Amino acid sequence: MRKLILGMLAWFSLLVGPLGASGMPITPNCDCDGHNLSGECNCNKPLDEESAHQLLEYVVFLLVRKAGPEMRLDPLPSVRMASAEELRLEGEDVALATCQGSEIRLGRWLRRPEALVVLAHEYGHAWQDSRNARCRQLKERFSEGFASWVAHVVARQTGYLRIADRICLQSGPVYQQGLQAFLDWEKTIGVARLLELAASWSDFSGEGSPLEEP
Repeated sequence: MRKLILGMLAWFSLLVGPLGASGMPITPNCDCDGHNLSGECNCNKPLDEESAHQLLEYVVFLLVRKAGPEMRLDPLPSVRMASAEELRLEGEDVALATCQGSEIRLGRWLRRPEALVVLAHEYGHAWQDSRNARCRQLKERFSEGFASWVAHVVARQTGYLRIADRICLQSGPVYQQGLQAFLDWEKTIGVARLLELAASWSDFSGEGSPLEEP
């Protein structure tokens, strides 16, 4: 089961408001009933499952626009809103979301900008698990790195530049090094080849790897 843990991704709780693509402060006024978010929207309206699924559809739209139709899963995963208790892990940690099979469970307390990026992260897991024949052998830094790259793409596409920056500042080798490796691949070999490797490799290894052989 894939999970995004609150304690490990504190950049969400540190978020005080996104900046627009121009770098200017944004206004919180926006159409909260719409699902097409941008860096100009900082809506606090809670999500229901229907609007969460619409938000996931928008995530996929952004990914297809960036990386092509290969990024679309058919059917899309279902989205179920979950309480903190339902997402509680061992100890005191609470997951922001989990992805198991074809279902994403999303924390019902998340604001729409946060939910957008968390859904993108979990969709990255769902996509890789669906495409990679070795999904059960994926190293954590490889799977979390790819999911973080997907979330980073969506944050950039919507203009949530502060969220994108905080994704890059995640601590520890699993998230930070994994994401940086995929960002390096994006620059050096392009998105199409990056997706091929995400769907076939189980770790960062082989010629041209941005990380040393494990």
